[in-house]
Amino acid sequence: MSPDIRPDPDKLLALIGNDEGERARGHLKIFFGSSAGVGKTFAMLTEARRRQAEGRDVMIGVVEHHGRAETRALVEGLPVLPLQAIDHRGVTVHEFDLDAALVRKPSLILMDEFAHTNAPNSRHPKRWQDVEELLDNGIDVYTTLNVQHLDSINDQVARLTGIWVKETVPDTIFDSADEIALIDTPSDELLKRLAEGKVYVAEGANKRAAENFFKKSNLLALREIALRRTAERVDAQSDELNAAMGQNEAQVGQKIMLLIGPDPLSTRLIRHAKRMATRGRAPWYAVYLQSERHERLDEKGRTRIEQYLRLAESLGAQIVRLSGMRPAQDILAYAQQNGFTRIVVGYRRPKWWLRPFRGTFAQHLIEASDGIEITVVHGATGTAREPVTAGAIIRPFLARPLDYGLATAGVALGTAIAFPFREVTPSNNLAMIYLTVVVIVAARLGLGPSILASMLSVPAFNFFFTDPYYTFNFYDSYYYVTFAFMLVTSLVVGSLTARLSRHARLVSNRERETQILYGLTRGLSAVRGIDAICEVAIRHLSGPFSLDVTVFVRTPSGLQPYPQGIITTDMREMGAVNWVSANGLMAGRDTDTMPSANGLYLPLLAEKETFGVLGLTARDAGHPFNGAEILQFEAFASLIAGALQRTRRSDEAAESKVESENEKLRNVLLSSLSHD
Repeated sequence: MSPDIRPDPDKLLALIGNDEGERARGHLKIFFGSSAGVGKTFAMLTEARRRQAEGRDVMIGVVEHHGRAETRALVEGLPVLPLQAIDHRGVTVHEFDLDAALVRKPSLILMDEFAHTNAPNSRHPKRWQDVEELLDNGIDVYTTLNVQHLDSINDQVARLTGIWVKETVPDTIFDSADEIALIDTPSDELLKRLAEGKVYVAEGANKRAAENFFKKSNLLALREIALRRTAERVDAQSDELNAAMGQNEAQVGQKIMLLIGPDPLSTRLIRHAKRMATRGRAPWYAVYLQSERHERLDEKGRTRIEQYLRLAESLGAQIVRLSGMRPAQDILAYAQQNGFTRIVVGYRRPKWWLRPFRGTFAQHLIEASDGIEITVVHGATGTAREPVTAGAIIRPFLARPLDYGLATAGVALGTAIAFPFREVTPSNNLAMIYLTVVVIVAARLGLGPSILASMLSVPAFNFFFTDPYYTFNFYDSYYYVTFAFMLVTSLVVGSLTARLSRHARLVSNRERETQILYGLTRGLSAVRGIDAICEVAIRHLSGPFSLDVTVFVRTPSGLQPYPQGIITTDMREMGAVNWVSANGLMAGRDTDTMPSANGLYLPLLAEKETFGVLGLTARDAGHPFNGAEILQFEAFASLIAGALQRTRRSDEAAESKVESENEKLRNVLLSSLSHD
């Protein structure tokens, strides 16, 4: 009996829905090439002129002709949007005017150099973000992109050419384009164009470019990468369509987990995992395990973690944050529970003097894995390692001077407790009192004070409890062994207790987050009315996170801020609030949109409708919002939006009921008048 290969109706409906949604959104076409000079801008302008001849409203937003006569000739006759002047530290920079484009709203706009970085103080740091906003407003966009600017391929290109390209575009943006036009030029022809001066026009630039980048071997490799990346995208689209039509062959699905750490090798791991997921058409997840090591990271280390997670998310990864004390076992347990088939992990050869004492995390993972494939990416010799600073070394031992004083006092107290029993119990039993002191100090004060307590316990025990008393001499040689075991045991127990204490703090923080979420949910469910909802939201968010909270609620007359009476005169902040309200996307501090704003602004979205904006400003101006906090804030914003939606629906239902009653009364009156 042949298998049922009928189309999946749900998937077909999803495709139809996506198509209808895309009609409301603008159409993005990328002219994609292997390097500069292949003719991307020329092809884009040629097609734009054809569209203009068909009667479409075409406008140039940005086109870089690089002095080429052929390109300049194609620009003539096409309307050009004036650039806006941005002053930055006394220097005037001309950039694309996004607001003017949204007001003018052409049918099709040309945006050359998709990966361009905008000037500081622009609305978006990157041009591709400007393009996204144009698309969201229903404007079609043509743009150009070289393969080396794709984020997942960035490291491959660097290894080929020796040049790190800083301006990149996330692969998710590339993959979401409606159309990719591959502009392919043979390497020999491109080198000929370079020799004729048709690639760069600056004096002496051709020779340097040819030597550093435009080698035939590099061009061949880049051309191959561009062709392969385009083919992968076509295959993915074909698989999606075949799956909806019920024509795909049964395949064993892959699910990839990438492990993120503070090591700079993580950037290479992320791009490697992205390429692996693209080739296998598999979902992939970037996982960060927050163990006690996280507590020892300085601010720069924690910032690197957030940067790596944002990079992975921009390339299409799902972000997962875990906490645990046994990294390898905790990671494998999560992988088995969630059906992962492969784990990608980095490996660096440890220092020679550490090799006999401990294995690497990758080795522990391989030894404990059961049925899960482990892919190890080696950190090449000479590549940057996680920086080891003096601060990172001493951070585990940092504590207040008072804590070290309390550790010393604890040893003195243990001595005082043990002293009356010196003559009635063996001295080895009294050593347990010192061990108890070390455990208590480690649990309450941390690792550094516990080590001090361990170091003080041995001489105190020797001085007060070994014969001869009140000297550091002793008669029995077995005390050497006693002192050694006492010191080692104290250090080990103190270290383990300190780790348990740090883990308990992690669990306590998670519990605190859950309690805040529960409290907000319960508070919002118990009140009605906009004022009450905003009061509950502000009360639950401002205190625990040290935030100044403002809720901007959409009303027929505009955005109404709560608490009542707040007047925001900062145009930059209100610009961010209005943008979030209009676009339904997050903006402000520590985001990619208007990052110079002081506050973080999140849309209050429920069922794709924006009910307002949640504004959060840290009271400590130097405190950055990390990814975990932003995820929490998004969850809070969703709860607040749901409460506002319920209030809106309740008000609408009440108004509808009043109108219905009025209509009934009107009908009764008309009926009675007619009867009379």
